[in-house]
Amino acid sequence: QKAANGLAGRKSIAVLPFTAITKSEEDEIFKEGIHDDIITQLAKIKDLKVIARTSVTRYKNTEKRAREIGQDLGVNALLEGSVRRSGDRIRIVAQLIDAENEEHLWAETFDRNYSDIFKVQSDVAQQIAIALKATLTPEERHLIQQKPTKNMEAYDYFLKGNHYWS
Repeated sequence: QKAANGLAGRKSIAVLPFTAITKSEEDEIFKEGIHDDIITQLAKIKDLKVIARTSVTRYKNTEKRAREIGQDLGVNALLEGSVRRSGDRIRIVAQLIDAENEEHLWAETFDRNYSDIFKVQSDVAQQIAIALKATLTPEERHLIQQKPTKNMEAYDYFLKGNHYWS
């Protein structure tokens, strides 16, 4: 069945909806933005099959096990995580799970300044590529490391706009 899904020899991942440590509106908006941005960063790596956001949103607050989600989506790995934002500080916990045996492949906690969010997203994408043994070309690495904006207020408005639009 894996060959039928196109998984034979291909690295594949689904980024599950992140959870917010607090239920503040700020954290809810932030977690949606992190989720979307990490999917976008991973999609820049041609050696990875990355499942679309619309396909993974049904797993928000799910009780399903990693193996079952992996089979549903036809992926080798799942990324799950949590976020918290407090003023200028952020905490992101990311865990890469082998979808077949439900073991951790990689996990990291990032305690950073909010202005470092794009660096965190870049680091997560690169660490996932390494953990999944995906080829990351110099061009892809450059794309992943680019900051979409230097204006964090503009980024906040972008996240809020996406939240209220969807």
